[in-house]
Parts: sequence; C-alpha cells; structure tokens
Amino acid sequence: MKLNLVGVLQKSKKAIKKIQIQEADINFSLDSMGVSNWSSLQKLPLKTSDSSGVVDKLDALYIPQITIKKSHVNYYDHSSGLQGQIDNFNLEIDPSVRRTDIDIRLKSNNDKITVYHNSLGAFTVPEISLDSKLKFSPTDTLLQIKKADLSIKDINLRSEGNIELLPQKEKIRLALKTKLTTNSLKDLLAYMPEQYLKKKGIRTRGKLLMACEINGVLSKSELPDITTDIVLNNGSVSFAGYAGEVNDIHGEIAVVVKPKEPLNSYASIKNLQIKGTGIDINGSGSIQQLLKKPIIDIDLHSALNFNTISKNFPLSESLILQGEVTSELYSNFNATDLLNFQFNEIPMKGTLSVDKFLLHSKEDSTLIEVEKIEGRAFNHAQNIKDWDALLSVKELGVHTKDIHFSIAELSSDFSPSKNTDLNSYRAQTKVHHLKFSAYDSIVAFSNKSEMAIVYFPKTDTAPPGINSILRADSLTLSQKKVFLTVLKGETEMKITQRDSVWEPSGTLYFDNIYAHAPEFLYHIQTPKQSISFINDNLSLNQTSISFGDSNMVVSGDIYNTKGLQTGDLVSASLQITSSYMDANQLIDVMAPMDNGAIVSLDNKVIIDTTSIAYKNRKRKFRLPEYFKFELYNNISRFQMGQMQLYGITGNVSVEKGLFKMKDMQFRNFVSDLDADLAFNTPKNEAANLDFKVYLSEIEMAHINEVVPVMDSLFPAVHSFQGKVDFRIKGNVELNEELKFKLKTVRGVAAMKATDIFVVNDPAFKDLANTFKFKHKQKNPIETLEMQMAFKDHGVDILPALIEIDKYKLVLGGTQQHDMSYHYHISVLKSPIPFKTGVDITGENFKDHHIKLSKAKYKYYFTDKERLQKKADSSIVNERLAILKTLDF
Repeated sequence: MKLNLVGVLQKSKKAIKKIQIQEADINFSLDSMGVSNWSSLQKLPLKTSDSSGVVDKLDALYIPQITIKKSHVNYYDHSSGLQGQIDNFNLEIDPSVRRTDIDIRLKSNNDKITVYHNSLGAFTVPEISLDSKLKFSPTDTLLQIKKADLSIKDINLRSEGNIELLPQKEKIRLALKTKLTTNSLKDLLAYMPEQYLKKKGIRTRGKLLMACEINGVLSKSELPDITTDIVLNNGSVSFAGYAGEVNDIHGEIAVVVKPKEPLNSYASIKNLQIKGTGIDINGSGSIQQLLKKPIIDIDLHSALNFNTISKNFPLSESLILQGEVTSELYSNFNATDLLNFQFNEIPMKGTLSVDKFLLHSKEDSTLIEVEKIEGRAFNHAQNIKDWDALLSVKELGVHTKDIHFSIAELSSDFSPSKNTDLNSYRAQTKVHHLKFSAYDSIVAFSNKSEMAIVYFPKTDTAPPGINSILRADSLTLSQKKVFLTVLKGETEMKITQRDSVWEPSGTLYFDNIYAHAPEFLYHIQTPKQSISFINDNLSLNQTSISFGDSNMVVSGDIYNTKGLQTGDLVSASLQITSSYMDANQLIDVMAPMDNGAIVSLDNKVIIDTTSIAYKNRKRKFRLPEYFKFELYNNISRFQMGQMQLYGITGNVSVEKGLFKMKDMQFRNFVSDLDADLAFNTPKNEAANLDFKVYLSEIEMAHINEVVPVMDSLFPAVHSFQGKVDFRIKGNVELNEELKFKLKTVRGVAAMKATDIFVVNDPAFKDLANTFKFKHKQKNPIETLEMQMAFKDHGVDILPALIEIDKYKLVLGGTQQHDMSYHYHISVLKSPIPFKTGVDITGENFKDHHIKLSKAKYKYYFTDKERLQKKADSSIVNERLAILKTLDF
C-alpha cells in the first residue's frame, strides 16, 4: 500500500494513493437473504455542484490506483446455489479524477473463469482478458466507453459508445457499437457441452463476424433501435481419427428492429448452408415489416442422417443419436392473410419425414423417440381447390427428468371444406393414447380424441372465425392428489374476432364428470349434461351435481369465471332444485381441508374414503368476498348442523362474504315457516349466523329440530304437547360443524298457544300435589303466551300466563347454560282463597326442589289499573319490546 503523508496527517481519504494485492484469496458471497459480505463498504454520495451552479471538484469520490496480481477469486450465492471462481486473477484500475469527470483505465487477464450450478453443471471460460478505457461525467450522468476489448483466446469482442443516464425521466439514452470476430471456430465449439460432442482433435476453418448497434432511448414506454449482423464464411469442422467432416458452413443473418418505424424493421437469412457427412442444410428467408403485418419469405431444405453422423463423428458415449430427418419448405405470404384465414393467398410447398428417430442423452436424462412422422402441405396456384396438407405421427415420446409426453398415434389433414359456398377450410385431427406428466404431480391422459376445425376467412362483411368440435372418450387431468375426469366429452366451440379480440363461445357435452381434491371431503360428480359458454361466462341448463349425500340441479348463468383465479368479481344468477342438501357437505366442497387422497391413472379413479371420513374434521369456511350470487331455491330437505328444514323456497344472496336467506318459505312437519338467515365469517373471527324464524302451528316437540338449541336453552319445551306459534330472532356463533355455540346465542323468542297439554312431568306432578288439583297424563292448558330473552348467563323467561283447569298461573324465571334453573309460579286464581307462589329450583329437570313463597307476579295480569302500576315496569317494557321485535 502506498500512502500520501499529507493525506495521512489531514485524515483524508486521499491518504491512500495505491493498493497492491498479490497472491491473495478474495472471497465474495451472498447469504440466503441476499446480503453481501461487502455491503458494509461505505456508500458516499457524489457532490457535483453548489447552489450557484458552479461545478465543484469531485471531492466526494476518490478511487486510488488498485493492482491485483496472481490471486484467486471465489464467489458463492447461498440463495441460488451459483458458484464461481477465477484462477490467476490479475486486475489493474488506474483512475484519473479531474474537476468535472473521471477517467478509468481497467485491464484484466485471467487463466480461467469457472461458473458452477447444481442443475447446470460447470462452465469454463479459459484465457480471458479485458482492456478498457472509460470516462464518466457526473454532471450530465454520461458514461463514455472509449474502448472495451474483451478477448477469449482467439475470440475478440470490442465495444464503444455512450450510455447517458436520465434518472429524473426514468430513461437511458444509448449509443453503442459491439463487434465480435474470430478466425477460429474451434474456440466457439469449445463451449459446446461435453455430453454431446468430444472436442479432442477438433480441426476448424472459417471466420465469424458479429456486429450490433444500439441507438435510442430505453424506458418503460420506449425501446432503442437495434441492428445486428452475423456473417460466417468458409467454415469447416472435422476431427482427427474420424471420417466425418462438415466441409461447407456459411451464411449471413441480419436483424433490424426500429420500434418507431415498424414497416422498416426486418430479419433475413441469406445463403445459409451447412453441408457435410450426413448433413445437408441450405436455405434463405426474410421477414419484412417485422413489427407490423410481417411479410414472410422462406425457402429451406434439409436432410439429416443421424445414423451416418453417429458413425463418423466423436459423439459422447452418453449420447445415442439415430434416425433420418428430411424436410423442405417454401412459402411467401403476408402474416395478415394467415391471421385472417385467407389460405388461398398463401403459396405453400412443404414436406417432412422422420424415420426411427432416437435421441438419448444419459447425461441430462433426455429421451426423444419417434417411430414415424410424415407430413406434406401444397398450394401452388393460389386456388382454394389446390390446398392439400397431411400429417401423421406414430409412437412419439419426449421424456426429460421432469416432463414426460407421449402419443401412440396422431393423424391430421387440412383441405378446403366440402358442401359449402364459402372459401372455408377444414382441419381434422385424431389422437390415440395421449399421456403427459410433469414434476411428479401433474398428469394428463386421453385414450382417444378427435378434433374437427373449420376456418372461415375474413370477408368484406364478416370477420374471420373458427368452428370446432372436440370429442374425447375420456380425459383425465390431475395435479398431485387433485383430479378431473371427463367421460365421453364433446365441445362445440365458435371463435369470432371482434375488434382484434377473439371471443370463444360454445357448448360442452359430457356423459359424466368426476372431480376431487384431497382438501375436500367429497368428490363432485355430474352425470350427462351440457354447459354453454361465451368467453368466460357459463350457462347451465339442468346441470346435475352430486357430492356426498347431497344433490342439486342447477340452471342459470355464471359471469366472469376467470375471477375465480384473479380474485375479480364473479357473479351468478342461478335456479337450484335439490331433494337433499347438507350445508356441511356443501362447505366441505367449497372450503379447503387437508384430508383425503386419490389416485388417477389412465381413466381409473380411486378415492380413499377412509381418510376423508366425515367425522373429526376441522376447518373454517369463508365465502370469497368476490362472489356476488343470486340463487333461487327449491330444496326438499336442507340440513345445517342439527337444524333440519323442509320444503324450502325463496331467494339466497351471496355478496361480500355474506350469505343471506331472505323471506324464505319452509314447510316443516305440516308447519308453515318463514325465515331470514344471514351466514357471515368475518376475518379472524368465528362464523356467525343472524337468524329470524317464524313458525306457525308447529308441534312443540319439533321446535328443537328447527332451532336446535331450544332443548338446552328451554328444556321445558319437552313438557308440552300441542301446536304453537313460535318466533325467534337473534345471532349465534357456529362451530366447525355449523352447530350453535350455546353460550353465544343472543336474541329474543315468543310463543302463543291454545288448547295444549302438559304431559307427564315429575315437576308438574309435584306441583299438582302441592296445589291440590287433579293430575292427569295430559293436563290441558287453555292459553299460553310466553316471551324469552337469550343473554350471556342463559335465558330469562318473562312472566307468562298459564290457565290449567280452575287455576290461573303466572310462570317466569331463569334457565342457566349449565342446565340449572330457578322458576317462580304465582297462583292468581285457585280454589284456595288467597294468592300464593312457588319457587322451583334444580340442577336439571330430573332434580327439582319446590318451596312455597309469596306471589311475585300477581300484578302483571290484572284488569285493575291500580294494581298494574305495582308491576315491575322494566319487565313489562321488555315483554312489549320482544313482541314488537317479533311482530307478534
């Protein structure tokens, strides 16, 4: 290290004039979070000018002279696994800082650079050197590349030009020229992977020139002009000890891309020829108007005998290459004619023949094999009747480490349509035994399928269009343990171009569809149906769907189905009929849960029903907020947890994650039932249900089947027999099985009844003995009106008038969540000539204690205004509020 004494005394960064490192190990690394081991270096801002606009000297930036000799560099990226090293690393950085800019001379030469990655192996670049002269002006953010020569053996890459940074405009202005030359193809072939070709004893001839110019602005909305030229002359390749030789390699490639002048952009290949032992390729072609309505001209001929190539060239022992491929293609057409299906405007002559082709690379686990491919296409006179194209494939297989694809047989023909006055064309394709798998998780299989496509060309009055029919006797798609199987499916589809957008519409027919995913408890099955679609809108017509014990028939429309993937609004208007629907099963179909397993192979579907058992499941269901559905229902039987409803008709809306059943009509046990239900699952909160249920003329014993918590909140309901009018309104949280959480019920209820009975009840029997009235198996009650309030402690039974025999009683009290209770009965009228009361308490209804007390409720049911004023006004007002809330 060379120091400046004045700088040391002034504690200035200029104290260091020169740094020299020799025979050192230099290590660079990035950890798994992307933090580098050199990130601690201080970052100093550039001070370029003061407020007066006068440019200062670049005091904030100082670079000493740096020399590194005979060192070893290591690089390791822990995140990507990329590794690199440089052997015999030599570097010189010689800066010169002036008042307004800085010059940098950078020179480097190295024996070898090696880059390694687990998935790609090692890549080595030998004898690489760099010599460059750069100038950077911070005031106008301009980098000038005066000279940049990169050499790899006999390959030389020279660059020069300007890069102007315009950060405020988010643009970069480029003016660059790059030129690559080499007089030895051997150095280029040295980078071909060893698993394909042995490079020992290689002999080459020829000169390669590559030139590229970039001019213009690069930004989010602009691209620069790019001109590229590649010229290869007088090339040849041979190997010592082998008879094979590629003795003629030449050609010219030119690409000009001008984004602002699309009609002046083009690409061309001239005089391309590769000829040698088992190899004969020649051709030319061009694409004019590259960026707008391209005009394509191609003339290509090739013949490859891989059997001859394998015998006469030093292929790697890990590579097997066999078979013959010949082809020719001539055509000259405007791409617009192709897009408009105006095939009569496209002259064509083409042939393709592949015979017993095999490529097997053991090194990278690649296998491509073809028994036979024959194809031809012909249209000479630009007359629709001349078009003729055929393609046949037998035993095609493509296999890599992660992807496997095979077809037993494919045949396709293309020709003018018959029996039509339009200049349309028909393509018909048949495929047998198609198999596809990828990454041990994605599988597709089709036993037999065929497709017929009719192309309608654009006319003065109509846009181009496609009519197609796709038939498959079976199609199975699966990913891991998710699968979809369609049996005897057929799709009729029409695609029409409107304002440069292709709009598909059609109908899907099938005998059966099976779908399953392990996170769902039930697989979905739809028998023979048809589904129509326009773009991503679906129309269902009496489509049957079954899952578990549930079933439904659906008709109507679903709009913007792509929103299921994007999260955009998905809306629907559907009519649903069902003989039985279980809300738990419906949610299991819609709400993910990690259970179950399936195996899908060659159209054989196996469902592991043991692991998808109905019991012991835990999940929280939440309706997507992007659903907006209107459902018109007719359901014979509906079960939600312990709640069972019958004869359901009415409308259901799903919007913003809320499920609402409004003004629903039910028929439960010859009772009329009106209900509003709103199911909601707020984020990070338990699912809850807002409910309003009005029952008319329902048997007391059946109330609990409609409102499942009643036997826990008001067990006395089982002591009555007869029909009542019952109304309840409130809110409750639901558990994972959609059952009510008893302690979360909040709301009110009321009932009215006449001529009902108290059935044989131990507590009532003891009351009869206490009050000395005759006890019967069924004790008639002339009238009963009762109001209840569901609160945090349990249920408050507000004073209710009961008339039995010659007695007029008032019942009220509290029923706790733990089944304990405290009731009071006031006797207002009896053969006993005075008012009295009874307290009934207990831990449950089998354990009760009766105690005489004062009549607490004697002022609530009297005609005398003077006595009414003595009643507790809060209880009176609560009774009236409950009746008003329930419209009772």
